[in-house]
Amino acid sequence: MKKDKSKALAKSLKKTAKKEIKASLIQLIKEFTEKLGKGSKKLSKAIEKSAAKLSKEIIKEITVNQTIPTEKVKATETENINTSVKVVKKPTAKPAVKKENTPS
Repeated sequence: MKKDKSKALAKSLKKTAKKEIKASLIQLIKEFTEKLGKGSKKLSKAIEKSAAKLSKEIIKEITVNQTIPTEKVKATETENINTSVKVVKKPTAKPAVKKENTPS
């Protein structure tokens, strides 16, 4: 019974990851094509098809971590992480002052 649940969990995680990858690919490619010019329905359909194929290939290559889903991270674990960053300012060199050539 436990194996069935873990397989189902892995399958659902892969499915959601595939949908997220596909959506982000479509969004990025459409933004890029809008910068180049006005798109058409035919172009957007081709983008969606190619994004679906690419997301399928990506999911085949990666492994989905079944142990800790990203949505279920406890708040206490995130509070213990040290997020402070020290910023050290380095002294900057003063710019050279140009002297004007004035006749005396």
